[in-house]
Amino acid sequence: MFFISFSGEGFCSSLSSASHYGRALYTGDVIHLLAANRLSSPQPLLHVGEWAEHSGAEFVVGTPAAVLNDDRLARALDADLANDGQGPVPFFYHSADGSANGHAAVAKNLQHLLRFLRPNRLLLVTDRGCFNAHHAVRLVRTHHFDFISSLTWTPELAALYDTRKPTMAEASFLSLKEQHKRERGAPEASWKRYFIGETPYTITHRQTVEDDTANPTTHTESIRARLLFVHSTADQKICAKTRAKNTAKITDGLSRIQHSVENGYLKDIPAVHKRVQTLFGHKQARHYFSYQVAELTDQETHSLPPRRRGQRIPALKFSYQYHPQRAETDAKHDGLYALATSLRKKTHSTDHVFTTFKDQHHIETAHHQWKAPIRLRPPFLKTVTRIESLIFVQFLALMAFYLLQRLYRVATGPPCRTTAETLLKRFALATVIVRYDENSVHVTPLPLNDNQLEILHKLNSPSLKEQIRTHVARPSGPNEHTA
Repeated sequence: MFFISFSGEGFCSSLSSASHYGRALYTGDVIHLLAANRLSSPQPLLHVGEWAEHSGAEFVVGTPAAVLNDDRLARALDADLANDGQGPVPFFYHSADGSANGHAAVAKNLQHLLRFLRPNRLLLVTDRGCFNAHHAVRLVRTHHFDFISSLTWTPELAALYDTRKPTMAEASFLSLKEQHKRERGAPEASWKRYFIGETPYTITHRQTVEDDTANPTTHTESIRARLLFVHSTADQKICAKTRAKNTAKITDGLSRIQHSVENGYLKDIPAVHKRVQTLFGHKQARHYFSYQVAELTDQETHSLPPRRRGQRIPALKFSYQYHPQRAETDAKHDGLYALATSLRKKTHSTDHVFTTFKDQHHIETAHHQWKAPIRLRPPFLKTVTRIESLIFVQFLALMAFYLLQRLYRVATGPPCRTTAETLLKRFALATVIVRYDENSVHVTPLPLNDNQLEILHKLNSPSLKEQIRTHVARPSGPNEHTA
């Protein structure tokens, strides 16, 4: 049997694994500790039990380290964690493999959201990589929801801006960093400003379908939208700096290619084209240059200056030109980007739409870790279901992370900007003394410091000693002692 006795400020328990601190071990207990590990010190499943023992988490959470082998953790991940019938999960996510990225993943996520959550109102805010005209049209016409999305900047949008010349007014949105600049009286030259204007716009989706007679038929669907042009002074500086950098890089590269051709190192025209295209890449500055390459005629070869000893005879001629007027045309649109929205102007002003879009960075910050590859060990998990469940556990940990931050900020007041990461770091040193005897283990939590006690008080959370009392059962019998 498993029993607990109290000795002074510590707790003493036998090391029998027949039961779990006087109660049964549930899957939820294992998931609880696994989520705690994801928050504090992520470990491979193989080492979670060792972490729980060395950190004392087994006594705080109430799950013995002895049973936390990788097989038990993996079997816990076989459980259906999405919904236990007691109410919906307050957040929604959809896991997809790496090949299902961009607007395809957004469409699938939206499909699941509409199916399971069935929201009455929905505003989809996306960046240009996730925007798709078909999804936008379907969202508005079929589901009667709205969207705000940035668009890929194209020559068509640039021409539309030049033709309609929308009136640009300064936006009221300021990031926290910009607010602090103005409060500290930083020079205006260092301020970042946004200027916004809008014009009517139509989003059209065309789909070609072949009927039974193999004759293609084009179906067209359109929605009326608003096109917002945004000019960022910070992006304008970055564009100018990037243009100058890439122009200098291409100029230097073309000069090197010309030198190689003139000295006879490049004698194959396709090789020259390949070198130039590699140099150009996807840089916008590539449009500012033109070049010519051709074989030397016999007359041109004979008219070359005498070669020095060991110097090769060239077989090609190469020249290039820089067109500054093209760069000047591009410079007119520095710092500009476009947003499209289906929100009505009567209810959502231009400034309101832009502010709503910029608030997206709060969400981006909350899940920026998820944009990086999640490194797992499939041989330990063995099935796709277990991998998906482990990702869900990480989602639960992320949910707890931001709920902790929100609860603390609400309890402290509006000026508080303390993050959950800061709160967890303050508990990096919360000592629990564990002493093992032959048939028992003595657990003694040391007093917390003032900062830690203040955080627990604001969160209305029990102390470390009370948490251990909660997760381990009192003994019954002659060995019981009072704390």
